[in-house]
Order: sequence, then C-alpha cells, then structure tokens
Amino acid sequence: MRGLGGGDGSFGPLLTHCRIANLKDQSVSWYRRQGDEIHLITFGFQTYHNDDRFALTYVQPHDWRLRIRYVQRRDEGTYQCQVSTHPPLTLTLHLQVVEAAIQILDERGVVVKEKFYRAGSTIELQCLIADVPTATSLHLAWYRDTDRLNYDATRGGVSVKTELRGTVARSWLRVGNAVGEDSGTYYCNVTSLAATSVNIHVVPDEYPAAIQRAATTLSWVGLTLLACLASTLAHTLNSCTTCCCFSCLSSSSSSHR
Repeated sequence: MRGLGGGDGSFGPLLTHCRIANLKDQSVSWYRRQGDEIHLITFGFQTYHNDDRFALTYVQPHDWRLRIRYVQRRDEGTYQCQVSTHPPLTLTLHLQVVEAAIQILDERGVVVKEKFYRAGSTIELQCLIADVPTATSLHLAWYRDTDRLNYDATRGGVSVKTELRGTVARSWLRVGNAVGEDSGTYYCNVTSLAATSVNIHVVPDEYPAAIQRAATTLSWVGLTLLACLASTLAHTLNSCTTCCCFSCLSSSSSSHR
C-alpha cells in the first residue's frame, strides 16, 4: 500500500479498506505494529489513537476503513485489521509514503519560479508531477491567486489540457492575449496533496526592451572592466593599477552615455 505526497512533508488523506462479511457479534480493530510493539488505533467504532488524524469510517455493508488525514513520512509502517475470532483473523498492510516531485515549466521546458510576458503574448505553463504510484488517480487544477483557471473562466482565452499516464502527470495551461490583469501567482494544485507556484508578470512592450537594454549595458561595462583589469597586469606599480582601473571605468561610463 502506497501513500502519495508532495514536497512539504504533509500529504493527502489515505483510506485503507478492511472488508469483512458475516461478522455477526465479533468486533473489528485496527492496529499498528512497530517492531515488537502493537499500538491500538480503533476498536469497534471507537478511535483510541492520540493523533486525531486517524479515524474509522464504516461503509455498509461490511467495509471497516481506516482513514489517515495529512499522511506523513512517520506514518510509514505495518497496519493490521483484526477480527476477534478464535484464532483472530488478520489483514496486514504495509504503508509506504512516496514523495512526488511537482514543478512548473515554461514553454521551453525550463523550470521557473518567475516569468515575464509581453502584453498580447500567450502565457504557456506546464505542471509536471513525477514519481507517483498511480497518476490516473490524481486531479490537477490551475489557479491565479485564488481564481480557478479553466475553459469556463470568465476571462476567456484560457485552455487547460491534462495528461495522466503511468507514474507521470502533466497539465498544460495557456492564457491567450495576456494583459496586465493576468499578472499574479499561478498555482498548480494537486487536490488534497500538494501545490507549487510561479510568479507571472505581464508588462507593456517597452518594458522588455528596457530590460534588454539594461542587460546589454551591464554586459558591455563588464567586458570593459575585464579589459581594463587585463591591461593593468602590464604595470608594476599598485598606484598605476588603481589609476588605470579608475580611468577605464570612468571612460566606459562616459562613452556609453
């Protein structure tokens, strides 16, 4: 039996089944074994565990389910459903908690935490969840801040495509003709399990150009500085080196202006 989790150490709910027919007047109990120790979790309809994440759910006609909310790694181990017959009937389950890897990628397939888009362009994001026991059991959803994003979104121009296959789940989000109001924190949410996010900024056309110019300026000044430092190696006096570097920096700044 495998429980699935995200990257934050606390995961979604887990239900374990114990189906017993013709129970009559026998009682049903859930235990957890840790080495030679046995810890009672439930007896009949009562829960005796001191952790309120554990509870019994009985479903007609004969399913005695142990429910564990917010599964954690420390919950890994051996669990037993036992019927008070003589000798007792026991169903043994081994719980392994698997931590899934969840990431948001851009249109180039690069993992991102922050992304700039020009106004009028298309926001394209991919949510990738790997290393899950059964991807087909997952439900993925996209949000911008607290607003759910799907083809029914009042904004329009939103499309979501999800693929669940084997141990991998993918979901693609496209927001067409982006405007400033589309800026915000975008979340890929795996219902009841985990979520990850990316900060999206939609800026006017002139903003990316200004950012590009700033990056070019920094690169040009950096190259000039390297040339200056190389030239100072030909000098033997520290005072001359300092003077030369200052001269290079000053000329580069003034010539660029």
